[in-house]
Amino acid sequence: MTTWFRTYYEDEDLWLYFEADDEGWAVRQVEVRGQDSRAVTAASLAEVVHLRDHADLASMGRYERQYGVLAEGPMDGWQDQPQAAEISAEEFERRWTEARRTLGDSARPGGLGFVEGAVADHGEQDVGPASGEARDDQRGRLGPRNGDGLLVQG
Repeated sequence: MTTWFRTYYEDEDLWLYFEADDEGWAVRQVEVRGQDSRAVTAASLAEVVHLRDHADLASMGRYERQYGVLAEGPMDGWQDQPQAAEISAEEFERRWTEARRTLGDSARPGGLGFVEGAVADHGEQDVGPASGEARDDQRGRLGPRNGDGLLVQG
């Protein structure tokens, strides 16, 4: 079952909003700075997997600079975070839309050229452990990350 929730990182004054799959892995993530309510992340697993399969490292780097990095690993324990709460799908979609607008439309001229929705099901593939190595199962493999946190092609 898909869940939507938010948490707050007081040390960074950062609100985090997640859409998680039935195994608790992040499918989409939005991060918003508390001080000015500006979105700093709006990353999608489907987009990351699409880039992994159809683009190069430079494209992945551009994506991560524009939209941020999706959390890796199950979101276990989110309920114990400060100000954590489940949110509605509608609230998440509103935050997602605002964040993507703020960070720049991916289909804009001179942009990444990735059309959101090109991969229809956000839950088809999962990213692996926080160690940087992706989970290897029937849904796909993202692979190791280099020192800059970017995926390394195998």
